[in-house]
Amino acid sequence: MEYRIISADDHIDLQWLPKDLWQTRVPTQWRERAPKVVDTADGPSWVCGNDRWDSWGGRKGAAGAQGGRRTAIERGGVLEPGVLRPTTTALRLADMDRDGIDATVMYGPIVPLLIADPELRKVCYRAYNDWLIPIDDPASAADEIRSLRKIGLRTGMFLAARVELPLWDDAWEPFWEAAAETGIPIGFHLGGGLRTVAVSMDDTYRKFLDAEEYWRTHGGLALTMSPSAYCRRQVWATFQTDHAGLRMLDALGDDRVMWASDYPHADATWPESQQAIADNFKNVPHASRRRILCDNARELYGL
Repeated sequence: MEYRIISADDHIDLQWLPKDLWQTRVPTQWRERAPKVVDTADGPSWVCGNDRWDSWGGRKGAAGAQGGRRTAIERGGVLEPGVLRPTTTALRLADMDRDGIDATVMYGPIVPLLIADPELRKVCYRAYNDWLIPIDDPASAADEIRSLRKIGLRTGMFLAARVELPLWDDAWEPFWEAAAETGIPIGFHLGGGLRTVAVSMDDTYRKFLDAEEYWRTHGGLALTMSPSAYCRRQVWATFQTDHAGLRMLDALGDDRVMWASDYPHADATWPESQQAIADNFKNVPHASRRRILCDNARELYGL
């Protein structure tokens, strides 16, 4: 297929998952405790044990708003409660056609499965692997990343807001080895993880504020290149609308930036992505535009 525009960061959220996803996929002995959709006074909702999660099936108006804003599906006039457009193949393809999108990279729920029992959580993630694969602990991450290759998925999502071990801890080394072995790109979708990032940045700042004492007691990092060189070699980033960022392509590298619509979230450009692209890319050279809108994602994910 001749791709023209690839959205490199779209979503399948909990409210759009099939209501029987876990009840039909987890082993029988786990089903009573596994997530299920139940009717509540506020409408159908995901429930796991005694915990109530997100609503299911999409809701109109304030009940279905994200941060006080309507989802893109409602803004686009096609929201029907109980109709799972983002996970119904024909409907999702129709929405892509409406927006002029040829291919999409779909992230799973950016909110982790809030299941305290680690074994049940592992069972539920494994059942979800036929869709997309969240990764949040080193013990199972290496095996799961290898399963991506077996079932033909092109990327894995690292729930950076969920992990308890620091991402740079040596315990994650088997995961990184599996990623390198399989060639699977790893996506970091921070979601609610801004607090984690802020704490890390603050800690890093204090270390450098008193750098001499810190490095005397902790030693240095055995880097063979500058930090920016590692980023240029190994990091890709996505955006929806960013006039300032596109003016910095000489620093970022136009081969490491990918456009995305963020469908079906409230801040998505769908169904007006063509207008957003025209507005944001008006001063971007044609070759860079082509790389950012298509070629970078196509090459990274092997499409």
